[in-house]
Amino acid sequence: MEQKPPTRLEVLMAGLGGGGILLIGRLLAQAALLRYKYVSWVPSFAIAKRGGDCECTVISSDKEIASPLLPKAQAVLILDSSQLKTFEGRVRPGGIIVVESAGLQDGIEGSGSGKGRGDGRDLGF
Repeated sequence: MEQKPPTRLEVLMAGLGGGGILLIGRLLAQAALLRYKYVSWVPSFAIAKRGGDCECTVISSDKEIASPLLPKAQAVLILDSSQLKTFEGRVRPGGIIVVESAGLQDGIEGSGSGKGRGDGRDLGF
């Protein structure tokens, strides 16, 4: 049985510096144009010249996107573990959080360790 792709996909990416996060978001948005009718790509970064906080939101949908801003997303990708505490609360219940875990001091909320929300999946790399 063929599995249908979702009619809407929300991904929030976060890190430091900006270049990698913005590139990943742009590539994801461009790839989504092959499948979805509407795609929103919203980069956001701090005013620091180097090493500042940055995030990028990509929403892909078969229906018009009312707002490109998301308080919470289906999937959150964190490429610098120092951003974990800031962004772990921005994954929807039942969503996925992917974290670059080198240097990660604390666990991930809801990671199956008996602590946290316990309603999502976390993938460390």
